[in-house]
Amino acid sequence: MNRKRLISGLLAAAVLMSAAACDRNTGRDVPAGTGDDTVITEDTAATDGTIKVTIAETDSADTDTDATDAATTDIDIVVTTAGLPAPTGEYDPIVFVYTYTNMAWGYDSRCMLVTAGGEVYVFSDSPVVSMMYNGRYIELEYLKEYSEPTWQLDREDIEELYDVCCGVAPDVETDNVHVAYDCGEYRFTCIEQETGREITVFVDGNYRMETDDPTLKKAQELSEKLLSSIGGPREDIKLNLYSNCISAPYGGTELIGTHLVFDSFDKLVEYCEDNGIELDEDAARELLEEASYIMLQVFDTDQRISGALITGDKQLQLLPSLEEYEYDPAYDGKVGVGIWRFEGFKEDRYVDENGDPWVVYG
Repeated sequence: MNRKRLISGLLAAAVLMSAAACDRNTGRDVPAGTGDDTVITEDTAATDGTIKVTIAETDSADTDTDATDAATTDIDIVVTTAGLPAPTGEYDPIVFVYTYTNMAWGYDSRCMLVTAGGEVYVFSDSPVVSMMYNGRYIELEYLKEYSEPTWQLDREDIEELYDVCCGVAPDVETDNVHVAYDCGEYRFTCIEQETGREITVFVDGNYRMETDDPTLKKAQELSEKLLSSIGGPREDIKLNLYSNCISAPYGGTELIGTHLVFDSFDKLVEYCEDNGIELDEDAARELLEEASYIMLQVFDTDQRISGALITGDKQLQLLPSLEEYEYDPAYDGKVGVGIWRFEGFKEDRYVDENGDPWVVYG
């Protein structure tokens, strides 16, 4: 299979739309009393969730490996391994990250996150978060809260690829071969859950990662198989966090639920003054004074805004923050107003999370 063609087609369409885990002997609970004179062999045919172990006790003074007087005992024990953890309602970490980035004609960043439970999220994002430490986990938190998974993968397929990826040696030999210009970079990464090690499975685009390592080549083969199983149709999702947004407190109740668009900074300032929204005009001016369009939403709690989510290039919702803020007396007994600069706004195109049109004020 031509990996470059597969990667380009899957990710472009989709968005435009532990080392110990691999060593099955690590962490094994060995029965007490076994020592250098004990031979342990693993019965890999066990299928009941345990690993059948045969313990052959031999006489250390007997150097005849074919001795017939060795006592043999079969014991079924549960082996502790460090494989991919089972997801729970509160814990479903990122296992695979598949990204496309290109800075040839401006910054373009697209991402696919695959969780331990098989949830797949495909979206465009901004460099503000994608380049942050733990930025992908922050993005996943917002996607889980404010959107739906793009696809659901089979857990067994994830485990199979994960186990092979964790078997890739940290010092595996690879070469980066230049193959194109202005194509950006496609990268598939596995995150080893026990150590946090990021295992690069393949890279393509301007440079292609090549290897003769059989384990890494097997991981590449399985990653292509996994990606090819992700179907559609899917909606284009754009996630913009921590940029072009500010918050302000509001002490009333009449405006809760308001969704408005302003086509000038002065109109925004006037509206806030007339309605008791405590906008810090000086702080807002640098970000918003030259804006073509400014979105405003009044939340029903004191949450600040963290950004915006656009689904299907139609539904646009401002995102109340999921962070915990230190006590701020300015918000005491008040609700939060989210304000976001959006140069791409077009009238009669966008609806809010309730399906109602975003309307230009005045």
